[in-house]
Amino acid sequence: MCGLDRQQAEKSGEGPSLTAAAIAAAVNMLFATFLCLLPGLAQHGIASSGNEVRRGAPKPLYRDPVHDGAADPSLIWDRGGNRWLMFYTNRRADLATTDPKDVVWVHGTMIGIAESKDGGTTWHYAGTAKLPYGEQDYTFWAPSLVWDKGLYHML
Repeated sequence: MCGLDRQQAEKSGEGPSLTAAAIAAAVNMLFATFLCLLPGLAQHGIASSGNEVRRGAPKPLYRDPVHDGAADPSLIWDRGGNRWLMFYTNRRADLATTDPKDVVWVHGTMIGIAESKDGGTTWHYAGTAKLPYGEQDYTFWAPSLVWDKGLYHML
């Protein structure tokens, strides 16, 4: 009886029916509820693909093993390596200074690289970007990457 309004249904003696709009609203509400529950299900290994049990991401998600100062991340899909790459400012958070206003820890750092082969759940250190620019202690900051016409570009 979809599509009949209440008056038509009552006149025909068939009783009230759901309209297409009511069914669509109910389906949308169920879908929205599913989306809200999905992260919790995945975290507990209930919503998995194949035989793989998915776990929640570690906290913190990533720590730079060189200076523990990963900041300003930029993510890009590596088409050739079938993985996610994260390029980040590798600030020297482990550098001790006597003056709390001293910002020497932000200077002279390379762009760090981490990779994820599991869709971003875990990240592993992959080195630093070899950029042919500046002197050896040149400061690189807040990388941003784009893919255009077959090439990766860092801005």
